[in-house]
Amino acid sequence: EEEKKEEEKKEEENKEEEKKEEEQNEDQKDAEHEQFTIDAAFYGNTSHFINHSCDPNLAVYSCWISNLDIRLPQICLFAIKHIPAGTELTFNYQMDRVVSQEPTQSVDCHCGASNCVKVLHG
Repeated sequence: EEEKKEEEKKEEENKEEEKKEEEQNEDQKDAEHEQFTIDAAFYGNTSHFINHSCDPNLAVYSCWISNLDIRLPQICLFAIKHIPAGTELTFNYQMDRVVSQEPTQSVDCHCGASNCVKVLHG
């Protein structure tokens, strides 16, 4: 019976160890994701003021210009159709692609495009 208790104790310790390893792996994945996530909620440049549209006139591309780290491209916006002077610049936030630790939050979309998805998921 004593051997059984020892085996159970070892199994429990192994399970705890595995759980800790899994948590560490998840934390590492989250840290890597956060390291390269673009979120202008706290920091940003003038692109912070470009709004979302389900029918955007700009597209987002990764551009490698004088990069020392290939994981860190410049994020560039290019026109994807003619934009008359005075027209609001917009791009698709693609919030359905966001991976987050936080519970999924939805934001109503008010872009007014004919193909509007009505709700952006984060």
